Order: sequence, then structure tokens, then C-alpha cells
Amino acid sequence: MSGESDKMSGESGKMSGESDQLDQRLNQRLLSAIRKDIICGIDGYNVYWPERLNGGLDAATLRVIADELDRSNKSWHEQVVNDHNLQ
Repeated sequence: MSGESDKMSGESGKMSGESDQLDQRLNQRLLSAIRKDIICGIDGYNVYWPERLNGGLDAATLRVIADELDRSNKSWHEQVVNDHNLQ
């Protein structure tokens, strides 16, 4: 019985890894598609500003966009915090 359990957990791990790779590829395609809609706002922070939206965006898609904005704003935010002693 243990051998079957090991085999199933190995297959599950393989499927999980394949799913993670698929998620990463989909996220990269999404970011490539929306990157033109990320602009620098008047405060210096990047914002997502789509010119045209064909339908709604689900929470998972918005999280990917939010993570990209956090990543792209990180160094600017650190500079703002340091320049204004906001630590």
C-alpha cells in the first residue's frame, strides 16, 4: 500500500509543478499584454491605467497586476521613504 501512496504523491507533485509552470507562463503573457497600460502617475508611482477594457478582470488577474505594480514601485517607494524620513 505504501508504494501506491508514494507513487500517487509523486504524481501529485509532478502535476503541481506543471501547474506552477503553466501559471507562470500565463502570468507572463498577462503582464506582456498589460505592460503598455502601466504608466507613471503624477506622484511618481506606476499605476495600471487601461485605455480600453474589454470586459471585467477577476481577482486572480488583478493580483498579478498588483504584484507587478508593487515590484515596479519598490525602488521608488524606498527612495520616497528615505528622502522624507518615513521609516
